[in-house]
Amino acid sequence: MKKVMIIGASNGIGREIHKLLNNSFECFISVQNLNKYMEKYKEIYSDYSSESNFKNIIELDFAKQQQMRLNEFQTYVLSELDTLPNDIDILINNAGVATFSDFAKNTLEDFDRQVQINIIPSFIITQYFLRKMIENNSGVIINISSISTKIAFQNSAVYSATKSAVAAMMNSIREENRSNNIKITNLFLGATKTGIWSKEMQENFGYKMINPESVGKLVKSIVDLSQISDFMLEELIVRPQLGDL
Repeated sequence: MKKVMIIGASNGIGREIHKLLNNSFECFISVQNLNKYMEKYKEIYSDYSSESNFKNIIELDFAKQQQMRLNEFQTYVLSELDTLPNDIDILINNAGVATFSDFAKNTLEDFDRQVQINIIPSFIITQYFLRKMIENNSGVIINISSISTKIAFQNSAVYSATKSAVAAMMNSIREENRSNNIKITNLFLGATKTGIWSKEMQENFGYKMINPESVGKLVKSIVDLSQISDFMLEELIVRPQLGDL
């Protein structure tokens, strides 16, 4: 059974991906707060087949980086990853945060927080698993990105910059590893109904947003397509049926 690592599976998109893949793959996930996650889902964990799957969960709180030196944060992340098998077949990068604000009003702290959570962990985690994928001459990486890397939106300058940085990094990694039989897909999502949006935005515009369950089904389809050897789905743009917010 192939192994899947889902980064950022506490809720929303990551949880839906986990639910849909868990019966067909050996799934490992990271959550921001393990105790809260277990408390929240222990009564409905049958969705995930077996409570024994809690052993496949690690806690990665990327906000800890704010209290650490960069090398200390890397050590923290790698020490958690080292508790899992390093021969992951499919890596799904899903974690991220956003502060939606006019650029003139953004603070350096807003910028730093989004860089710390949206970019640096992706670098550390992708490099960690990629090295084994290269050794195995096989692997799939799916990067959950944003439509804001393709279309300019107001109040998204910093967020779109961080998501664009990771997407560009994935594009280069793809070119470096075509001959290593590694497939890399950037999934550019339009507005999706998750906690990245305020309650007010969800109440006012939720009817236009993509449901996380739909994204989970889409990612499962990408995983299935990645098993075909003679082509690679490099990027996919998905926007709400009713248009952007």
